This record gives sequence, structure tokens and C-alpha cells, in this order.
Amino acid sequence: MTISMPNEELQESLDSLNKRGWYASDRIPARGVKTKDRDLKLKFKCDCKHSWSTMKGLSSFKLWKDGGDKNIFCELFTQQCKRCDEFCQPEVYNDQFDSIVDSVTYAYDHPGKKKGIRKKAGNPRKSHDSKRCEACYSGKCSLANRGDEDEGEE
Repeated sequence: MTISMPNEELQESLDSLNKRGWYASDRIPARGVKTKDRDLKLKFKCDCKHSWSTMKGLSSFKLWKDGGDKNIFCELFTQQCKRCDEFCQPEVYNDQFDSIVDSVTYAYDHPGKKKGIRKKAGNPRKSHDSKRCEACYSGKCSLANRGDEDEGEE
């Protein structure tokens, strides 16, 4: 249920990296890949009209070189709707996503250095529901088994 490019705006954000020699890819090679996982605020809108957001949505970036080209692949993890049990694809807040993409590509280009990330403000109101979190199932969720506050109704 993991998605790589959830919407056209996300693709446009990744395409803007071309100016710095980065290319969005839909395939990951078997070797030479570095993974950078980052939390970001995501919003979900289910077909049943239920919507919610999470302060700790997982984005997983795969970065590698292929010849002289630098490539990036992004995965965003789904969550299950508590009303109808369908898995829903996340939507990103583009300003925060751009900041995170900039940060992970900078870290790849400049090993040992970090670049700040613009965090999206939010008010966590509910405990994390690990039974509905794809990142928990994959073993990558930063909130797994902690019950930290995470989701908020919109």
C-alpha cells in the first residue's frame, strides 16, 4: 500500500530538484541506495468523506547515484480510515515537503551536515492508532508501541 508519487504537486516538487542535478525516479536499484526517513504532517481524505491529519506521517526517501545523475524516490505511508476501514493515501503540505526534500538532498550532497526543516504547526489531539498505521506494519513508525499523541480530527 505504499505509494511513491501521490499527486501532481508532489511530482512537481521533486521535479524542481532537477536544477540541482536531482531526478525523481519510480524505480529503486538493488545496491548503492541511502535511505532517509523523516516525519511530516500529512492530511488524509477518505472516499467516505472522513478526513484527518497526522503530525508524524512517515516519508521515506531513497537516494542514489546512477552515473552522473542523482536520483530520489519518495514513499509516503498510508493510514486506514476508522469509519470505513479503507486505506487512504496521504496528501502533503507542499511547503513542509519541499523543506524536507531540500534537507535530505542537502545531507546526501554534504555528508555530515544538516539543514533545518520547516515544521508544520499542529495540535495533536488523539493517541496514535498503530492498528491503522501502515508505517507501524512495516516497522518504520517512530510512534510504534509508544501511544504518543498523533492524530487530530479536521
